[in-house]
Amino acid sequence: MKQLLPGIWQWSWFSEDKQLDFNGLFLNVGEHKILVDPPPMTAEAHTFVRRQGALDYIIVTNRDHVREATSYQAD
Repeated sequence: MKQLLPGIWQWSWFSEDKQLDFNGLFLNVGEHKILVDPPPMTAEAHTFVRRQGALDYIIVTNRDHVREATSYQAD
């Protein structure tokens, strides 16, 4: 998990199948905790997000970005 700006973190996941890096964002906006286009997370990134509190929103900007969104809904 890499902090880009205050309240904005990014993580990447490399797809062996597509030979591409996929990036997701975790936003802490006011009282809201938001994931944007979440690819799979490392255990470290997942722990970081969980420590921030319950997620309020998961935003998917493209139908191909559904990826891990449903698995994070339970968190």
